[in-house]
Amino acid sequence: MAGCAAARSGLLERITLRDAAGWLIVSILAISTLPLMLLIRGRLGGFEGGWNINAFYYAIWDPAVAFGVILGLLAAAQRWGRNSTQIVSRLGSTAFGALILHPPVLVALSVLAMPWAEAPVLKFIVISCAACVASFALSAAIKSLPGVSKII
Repeated sequence: MAGCAAARSGLLERITLRDAAGWLIVSILAISTLPLMLLIRGRLGGFEGGWNINAFYYAIWDPAVAFGVILGLLAAAQRWGRNSTQIVSRLGSTAFGALILHPPVLVALSVLAMPWAEAPVLKFIVISCAACVASFALSAAIKSLPGVSKII
């Protein structure tokens, strides 16, 4: 409901760098503290969940980083994204579909990459890039189906 209200009022289109600055600072601080927390507290409990300080830290860390990144990207798009090229316009028209489709695409690619014996960082980079490209391509293909473009 909040998203519908924000869309009607054009709230997201009015976000400036000044509006996003506070969350950008929080996001940068959160990102910079993660390696420290992993070094100091890494052996004292999982970060992925449970009833411990590490899981609590990560539960706060994740949305703090997300808010900063999202608001920063919205503000940057408002400031520098006004002159769009053909490729930017095309990507923009398929972005919502890519957002909806990226979880199953990412999971499928991750499952396919499980037997790949490579460094986790390299797998992360390759799978992330492939999932991004595949999500936008799938969104563009699905949007060409009759009636789908009205939904996504």
